[in-house]
Amino acid sequence: MSDDLTAPMEPVSDSPDAPTPPTAPGQVKVAAALLMVLGLVALLAAAGVAVLGFAFGGLADADGGSGDSLRIASGVILVIGVALGALHLTVGRAVLRRQGWARFTGVVIGLIGLAISVLALVSSTVVYLVLPVMAYSFVLWVLATRGAAFEPARQLG
Repeated sequence: MSDDLTAPMEPVSDSPDAPTPPTAPGQVKVAAALLMVLGLVALLAAAGVAVLGFAFGGLADADGGSGDSLRIASGVILVIGVALGALHLTVGRAVLRRQGWARFTGVVIGLIGLAISVLALVSSTVVYLVLPVMAYSFVLWVLATRGAAFEPARQLG
């Protein structure tokens, strides 16, 4: 790649092994980072719920009750949380690489995440739940308005 600023940009590739072009806008980088952070939060929350569910299921067994339903629910939450976390991480990485499919998938994830975050915020008195609402709103805004960052560069010629 040359240092000439007038040289045509290299096209953005959908290949997972393609290098990230150096001209990725800062907002796209922040949106990608937010998706990855939200994915890590989903993974940690799912793991925490599963650990607590399995622990309380064991306590219920010790008291003569049946902790099976609690362990099953915890396992389901763990599977869903791991799937959502992995999806966030994968899409966040692809947004950072400005792959076209990641923009659409990121918007879908953002809409679902925003809806769930707003429902959680409205049904709770916990103020910090506004953070995912703000994060998903920013991701949606960036992915909806920065479409040119995901288009391949046109070759001059």
